Amino acid sequence: MSVLGSFSRHSAQKGVALEFVTLRVLMDRTELHLDLVSADADLTVPVRWIAFTELLDPTPYLNGGELVLTSGKAIPVHDPHETDMYIDRLIAAGAIALGFGVDRVHDEVPRAITAACHRVRLPLISIPSSTSFATIGRAVTEMVAAAERTAVQRPYDAQRRLLACARRPDGTTAVVDELAVLLKGSAALLDPTGNIVHSTPAVDDRFIASARKHVAALRPKGLAASATFDVDELQAALHPVGMNGAPRSYLATGWPEKTRILSRTVVPTALTLTTLLAEQENVARSISTKVHDHVARLVLQSKTDAASAVADVAELLTGSPIDRTRIRVVLAKSEMLDRVSEDLDLSGCYSTSTESEFIVLMPVSTSYQLLSDTLAATGAAVGISRDLRFEDAAVGVEQARRAAGPLGQVRTYDELMRKDVSALVDGELIRAWSRELLAPLVADSGELVETLRAYLSNHGLAQPTATQLGTHRHTVRSRITKVETLLGLSLGSPEDRSNVLIALNHLNK
Repeated sequence: MSVLGSFSRHSAQKGVALEFVTLRVLMDRTELHLDLVSADADLTVPVRWIAFTELLDPTPYLNGGELVLTSGKAIPVHDPHETDMYIDRLIAAGAIALGFGVDRVHDEVPRAITAACHRVRLPLISIPSSTSFATIGRAVTEMVAAAERTAVQRPYDAQRRLLACARRPDGTTAVVDELAVLLKGSAALLDPTGNIVHSTPAVDDRFIASARKHVAALRPKGLAASATFDVDELQAALHPVGMNGAPRSYLATGWPEKTRILSRTVVPTALTLTTLLAEQENVARSISTKVHDHVARLVLQSKTDAASAVADVAELLTGSPIDRTRIRVVLAKSEMLDRVSEDLDLSGCYSTSTESEFIVLMPVSTSYQLLSDTLAATGAAVGISRDLRFEDAAVGVEQARRAAGPLGQVRTYDELMRKDVSALVDGELIRAWSRELLAPLVADSGELVETLRAYLSNHGLAQPTATQLGTHRHTVRSRITKVETLLGLSLGSPEDRSNVLIALNHLNK
């Protein structure tokens, strides 16, 4: 007995995504002149081995997946029972088909062989004497070798295709789309909350629902965890995207069994590319943020000419111009600036922050409503300037600063001007009014006046006031509460705060 074909098993052990040579592929080799005797045979089964045998019981030499070739010399075809037993032994050993050589021992395929193969649905092939068994073995060997070469090359070709996608302007989405094509499955990119950033058309709701569930489970674990799961006929995986800190997004992929081995190569490649692209975008975003911060700081220093020059250069470098024809200033006062600026998309604005303020210069063509409401929702006091020329942005900062009122609220400069007490005339009248208003504080303690003055100069923020006075913020809040009680007013009221500030400014004049 002779056996050919261990190449297929070797490839599988190496993890090569091999598309096996099937019976149909073999039957299509017209030069072999093979004839299919079984009308209802399954030709999609892979041919893993070729076995030549004239043994009545070749099963000790079979491992499964063989196309068994024989002339029938040892088969007692005159005895249907013995013939059935021979075919049953082949089935039990895992043979996938029987090739029967005619014009050697038998002029044609014996009826008993045909009936036995038909009974167990074993494909039966008639092989003419003009085609040697060795020729068939050589043909299968060549086809499997070619399939192996293709299988080895396929991951490299797939990687090249993914790399080409990554070089495109829409690199991240292009990589996700190509990944789904290569896997003959599904792919999607989700943000850390589970919302879809991008998905391929083949993705269905069940796949996304499963991916979202695993995003919620993985998020607390950071970049160190991934998940595998099944969705219908697909095997799936979810991987975090990012190199440092919290994941920037999650790559969800799903593939059928036929591309399972290929997935071991292309999914890690796609994950690496999406991670690098995300970091590249983050670096560009960081540079843009720093430049925009510098522009805003120059404005705070009233260096608007320099700010315009820097903004012009930034637009040339990034290719993302910001409309500076008319601008508006949004200013937030808060003791928790990290929370104020967190997760805001300010790519179309200039922004910066100081110890107690977060300042945004934005085009008037962009609505400030969402930004100001978001800032106020964090507990910040938010002020909005009038519409101004970019050259007058420093004036806008002061307008927004004055407009910022109670914590957690938004107020425009125009609203402030309609209620401002600064219309009072300067002179003895305003000085007398100041002494009368602040008399309870002067009579009680000088430290209350000092605390009130520092508190207002720090925009009503306890921590900066405490730092300035060298005391604890709880002490500051206690003193301010006493001030409000003695004066019978609320420093959370913009009108009361303006009156007190004017009174303080004129108290000792």
